[in-house]
Amino acid sequence: MRGPAILPSRSVISQTGGHGDLRAAHEAVHRGVSIPGLVARPEVVDGVDAVRRAS
Repeated sequence: MRGPAILPSRSVISQTGGHGDLRAAHEAVHRGVSIPGLVARPEVVDGVDAVRRAS
């Protein structure tokens, strides 16, 4: 079956405790680096300003 290729342009944005927050309960720091177009890890953000920086 042929279909469109999906090429995500950015990381998933999630709030603390959301579906994209992959940290364990005891981890305070979100580890992992996103490199647009190469590595896309969830960005954990809280608040309007943090969302603007991540997007």
